[in-house]
Amino acid sequence: MDGWKEFYVPAEDKRAIIKLRKAHADLILSVWEVTRRRYGMIVKEYRIPLPLGVEEFKRGQLYAVAECSKNETGGGEGAEVCSLVLLFIFILHHILIYLDSFVYRFLANYILPTFNIMFVIFPTLMSSFSMFKFLKHESFISNTLCPGRTVSGIYTHNIYRLRSKAPWALQKTLPAEAFEVHEESWNAYPYCKTIITNPGYMKNDFYIIIESMHLADNGRSENVLNAPKKREIMVLDICDDRLIGKTDYCAETDPKLFKSLKTSRGQLQPDWMNSTTPIMCCYKLVTIQFKWTGLGGMVERTVQKQYPKVFGKFHREMFCWLDNWIDLSMEEIRSIEVETALILRRQLEDPEKRGTTCCDNEKDQQTITHNM
Repeated sequence: MDGWKEFYVPAEDKRAIIKLRKAHADLILSVWEVTRRRYGMIVKEYRIPLPLGVEEFKRGQLYAVAECSKNETGGGEGAEVCSLVLLFIFILHHILIYLDSFVYRFLANYILPTFNIMFVIFPTLMSSFSMFKFLKHESFISNTLCPGRTVSGIYTHNIYRLRSKAPWALQKTLPAEAFEVHEESWNAYPYCKTIITNPGYMKNDFYIIIESMHLADNGRSENVLNAPKKREIMVLDICDDRLIGKTDYCAETDPKLFKSLKTSRGQLQPDWMNSTTPIMCCYKLVTIQFKWTGLGGMVERTVQKQYPKVFGKFHREMFCWLDNWIDLSMEEIRSIEVETALILRRQLEDPEKRGTTCCDNEKDQQTITHNM
């Protein structure tokens, strides 16, 4: 028992905490992982202030999702609905680590980047492809979906069959049910919720829940999504180039350089969150559970690590494209969505690779994190 300092179970959260000496740092992580797997999951709240109005954002988001889809980059609510394609491949490639290191290296270097083309394709666009099955699209009203308020909007239920898109090694290793992903979405803007599951294979052991609320403030409202008290909060500044990294940096979509000709907004200064009008904030709560002994925590962390880059890149681009969409009506934007679906159908036959690369820079992640 040499090296053990103390062991206790806090009554307030029923989580076992083991304190050890510095020599046992690795064991600390292992014990904490076992404890976390038993009692919890990874929950993160992202706050993304923007120099837009709440109603402006609704139109800008739809336009940007369609535009990003042509470039096969990602972000926004559309990406939240269908980023499951890439996120689920993340999960499968972590499983592959334990199967064959050579195959894994080939997969990570040559196969995974091609899946970025699916990163932002949302239901309107996915209906063009055979891997997508549309189940429901109907109106809803609920007083339980968002605790404390009654919301109404559109409910959709879609299935994505990914087997034909997965690498050969994964197709041979996993059953067909592992590649069938369900997505349920409730769009009651300014509140939205998406649940991603794999009921045929992992059942209740895997899900991703993304909740969003859009408010006319600068990100100072507390717990607008009724999140657990103990959670990590990340405030994402669209002017922070570290969100996207050097590889994906583009001067044309840098809010510090962009100046709108139609609204005179842009060239944001360091204190823009406190001095700019109009101002709004996207509050996003991402909950991930992946129960797989020895693998769950790693997968959850990997998936969560992608979201700051996804959210950051998308919202930078949406703002810097302001002059392209600020005068468009909802009807005009819907027409753009239909046109984009046809373009994507042709692009799927194009061998050219496009898309945002995956983020694994933990150092940069830590520098943009604000624990609250």
